[in-house]
Amino acid sequence: ARALLETLAQRSLEYNDEFSPAFEGFFAPARAVLQALANPARSGTRDVAQGFRLAHEGLRDTWHAEEHAAAEQHASGLRALQFAEQRHQLARQVARELARLPGMAALQRPLQRFLLKTWPLVIAQAELADAGARVDPGGYRAVASDLVWCAQPGPGAIDPARLAPLLTVLPAAVREGLSLIGQGSAVAEPALALLAERQAELARLREVLRGRGFDLTQRDPLYQEFLKAWTAQEDPRWRETVELTPEQQQARSRLAARIVEELRREQGMS
Repeated sequence: ARALLETLAQRSLEYNDEFSPAFEGFFAPARAVLQALANPARSGTRDVAQGFRLAHEGLRDTWHAEEHAAAEQHASGLRALQFAEQRHQLARQVARELARLPGMAALQRPLQRFLLKTWPLVIAQAELADAGARVDPGGYRAVASDLVWCAQPGPGAIDPARLAPLLTVLPAAVREGLSLIGQGSAVAEPALALLAERQAELARLREVLRGRGFDLTQRDPLYQEFLKAWTAQEDPRWRETVELTPEQQQARSRLAARIVEELRREQGMS
C-alpha cells in the first residue's frame, strides 16, 4: 500500500494544476483503482496486500503505455517537422533550378508563381518520399518543363504532334502532384487554364488544317513547310504573351489558313 501511495504522490508532483485535463488523465485510472481497493469484494481479491500489489503493477503498466504513446507522438511530430524543413530546403533549390528553364522568365506572373512557389513543393515531396531511388519520381520535373513549353507562343505551341499528347496527360499529372501536398485543383488554375486554352487552340488549328489535306504529323512534308512559314510570318508580339486576345487568336487562325493556301498553290493542290 505504501509503495502505491508513494508512486501516486511522486507522479502527482509532475502536474501543477489538479483541475487540468492532463492531471485528470493521470488520476482517473488511479481513482478507479483506489475505489476498487476500498471495496475488496468488488475488486475480486480477499488478500489486501496482493490487491495493492496488483493495483500498483496495473497502474505502472498503464502509465508506461501512456508514456510510450506520448513519446512516440512526440517523435512523430519531430519527424514531421524535420521532413517539412527538408522539403522546404529542397523546394527552394528546385525553384532555383526551374527558374533557369528557357522561357520561364517570360511567363505571366500567375503561372510563373505556380511553377516557382507551389510546384517545387510537389517535386520536393516526391523526391524526399522516394529517397533517391529514381530520377524525377512521378515525372514532376518533366511536368514543369512541359508546362513552360506549352506556355510559349509561336510554332512550338501549335505543334500538334507534341502538344496533343501533353494535353492528354498534363491536367491529371498536375492534379496528382498537388494531391501529394494536400492541395486541390484551385491552386493550379493558372496551369489548367493554360492547358484549356491550348486545347481550344489546337482544336481550331486541326479544323483549319484537316480541311486542307494535312495529316498533322511531323512526317508530313507540307506540315514541316507550314512550321517554317509560320516561324517567318508570325507576329513577334505573340511570343511575348501567353493569354492571347481574341483578336490575336483570330489573326493566328487567318495566318494559318493563308499559309496553308499558299503551300497548296505551290504544290499544285486544288
